[in-house]
Amino acid sequence: MKINYRIITLLLLIIFSGCRKKEDNSPLVQIEGKWVLVKITGGISGQGSPVTNKQEIIFHHGTYRLFVNDAEQLSASYTLKQTDTPDGKMWLLETGSQFKNYIEIKNNLLTMMPAEIIDANGAVYARVY
Repeated sequence: MKINYRIITLLLLIIFSGCRKKEDNSPLVQIEGKWVLVKITGGISGQGSPVTNKQEIIFHHGTYRLFVNDAEQLSASYTLKQTDTPDGKMWLLETGSQFKNYIEIKNNLLTMMPAEIIDANGAVYARVY
């Protein structure tokens, strides 16, 4: 019996090249959830400031909610888009006309820096869920 190596090669190629679902690591997916303020950075002195109250942010299906000491301070829809800056491409978070922040998500930490204010304080939030 003659073995057709082309058929065997084709079958092996099909078996071992199955589809894998690509994990979505975009900030739009990563930002969903609850975050608690852990650190204030920057400012004019570069020293930051102590965290003096409990601040939480919840991102859920296009809605941004800010709580300070368990009282809701803001609820708005938000958009997230990649934009060019002098420092390269960054993600810009906009909540209507309220504010614009550049964001970065690394190791379950969300860093937010105001996009329109020079030497402003930034905020670092840790993921709760």
